[in-house]
Amino acid sequence: MINAMNPYIIKLAETEEERLGAYQVRFQCLTLEMGDSLYANYEEETFKDKLDEAGKSKIFIALDPQTNQVVATQRITFRKEIEFTADYLYDYNSVSAIIGISAIELKQKAVLHDRSSTLKQHRIYKPSLFMQIFNICEETITNELAGGVIMSFIDTKNIATLEMIINRLCFQKTEMTYRYNMKEFYQIFKLLD
Repeated sequence: MINAMNPYIIKLAETEEERLGAYQVRFQCLTLEMGDSLYANYEEETFKDKLDEAGKSKIFIALDPQTNQVVATQRITFRKEIEFTADYLYDYNSVSAIIGISAIELKQKAVLHDRSSTLKQHRIYKPSLFMQIFNICEETITNELAGGVIMSFIDTKNIATLEMIINRLCFQKTEMTYRYNMKEFYQIFKLLD
């Protein structure tokens, strides 16, 4: 899909080369910029985890049409197909109580939306690549799963992004914080219609 506002091609990664490009963009953003090395491979300069290895996730990418290189990416994973990485951290009971369904039903409707990464030099365009890919991910979830619940975590130190996600994207957060890999996170979620 090409947006008339900017020249990028937004699509599902379909080839191993496109997926590798997504893992490399993640490495640049998540590891080199943000210091997250948990799933980083420094030799290959990639960032991928067991969900990527299992091939159960949908990885969306933005391609620069001039270079045909991946410059942004996001991933969605349906919980009913594979348990999330660190699934034990997800507070299904609290979220299910807030949205009014059972924890068992929530596990069938939960969708992890994560690994959002955009190369720094491509963050200047409006609408942002983040929002363009986010909207396609949300549309994909809605089309594939009625009543899906997007779930993720956000670092408690990342206040500006947390406020944007809550105010602009209509997410909610649980009040408890969760520790993982020596960092503290809020669990965020959004019920889709």
